[in-house]
Amino acid sequence: MPALGSAQTGLHVHHVWVGETKQVLLLHRRVLRTPATLVILGFNREQSSITVQKPIGTWELMTEAVDVEFGGSGLKHFPATVVIGLKEQSIPIPAYSVAIYLESIP
Repeated sequence: MPALGSAQTGLHVHHVWVGETKQVLLLHRRVLRTPATLVILGFNREQSSITVQKPIGTWELMTEAVDVEFGGSGLKHFPATVVIGLKEQSIPIPAYSVAIYLESIP
């Protein structure tokens, strides 16, 4: 995924959102002319959910990790597709987890 590669001045754009009360970090990264990525990192001890309004788009799950050896449940809980638009979108966040989404370009 080019958006997760090493940054090049003027080509990469990124935004970071922190959900402190939910212990979640969202990283949105884009490289010009390629699909963006949305990385969700959950540092929460129990499953929770966050409500997001950005980044707008349709996001397809590429990979996720919720491994028991790192304190996760071992069960997959991230949705396969997330649509963020004018309405707020709620995303379930498993305990101690990470998910990488790729922007779906029509």
